[in-house]
Amino acid sequence: MGYFWYYINMKNKNILGVIIFMLFIVILVVISFFRYKYNSIENDLINNKWYKYNYKNGYYDILTFSNGKVSLIKPTEINEPSLFDYCTKYSYDKKNKKYKLDCNVDLRILSVDKEKLVIQSNNKKHFYFNNIEDSLNYEFESYYNKSMVEYKKEKEQVMDYSKINEEKLIEAIQSNEYSKFVFIGDKCSTVECILAFDIMEKWINMSGDVYYYDANEVSNDVISLINKISKKEYDINYFNGIYPRVIVTNNSKIIEQYEIKCEGFNCNKYYKNEF
Repeated sequence: MGYFWYYINMKNKNILGVIIFMLFIVILVVISFFRYKYNSIENDLINNKWYKYNYKNGYYDILTFSNGKVSLIKPTEINEPSLFDYCTKYSYDKKNKKYKLDCNVDLRILSVDKEKLVIQSNNKKHFYFNNIEDSLNYEFESYYNKSMVEYKKEKEQVMDYSKINEEKLIEAIQSNEYSKFVFIGDKCSTVECILAFDIMEKWINMSGDVYYYDANEVSNDVISLINKISKKEYDINYFNGIYPRVIVTNNSKIIEQYEIKCEGFNCNKYYKNEF
């Protein structure tokens, strides 16, 4: 009988030992998982530059994390406050799973990979991207509730309605009538290249003498004519630049010329009645 209880006690001890061993393994796995997850987040975080397009001013904020230091680069002429103003260092609060900055800012990394960084601070999410265009596309879609591709497609009717050929362009420039020409080509790479068609739509509603011309098709004859009446020496790059080019003529003279440059998505300064 004594041997029986001895056997039972030894068996229970073995079972208890197995349970303790399994718990130990589970704890090690959990610790390793969170350590790996933290290291993975840390690696993605510090090995990238993070861009956020500011739809109010048209500039990009550039955020970087590296070796305990945080840096925000933004245009010096912009005085708009930022979440990371006066921040220089960061540390990770393992208990609360937050990154703490030395400017009294607590932020939580909701997600991060090699393409996108999502930060939460004061119950507000902030989206940064490794690619400049992705940041612009995100802010554009958030603002207009449609992608840049969808927006441009909606404005194709404005392009089709106002587009003219070279013969009509030369004729309009040489006429005594007021005319406004917008040149957009394949080198136009800013958001204004899309927003310009909304501006043109409003101009057309005020006056019919508004024309779109494909800057890729500007010929030497057109360049020579513009140079002659403006007494300047322009080349194709003048018409086909990164911003839409506007030339206004009246009585066979150029009375105004400029590039369309909005303040972020705000192009109100071009919506005034200029006719």
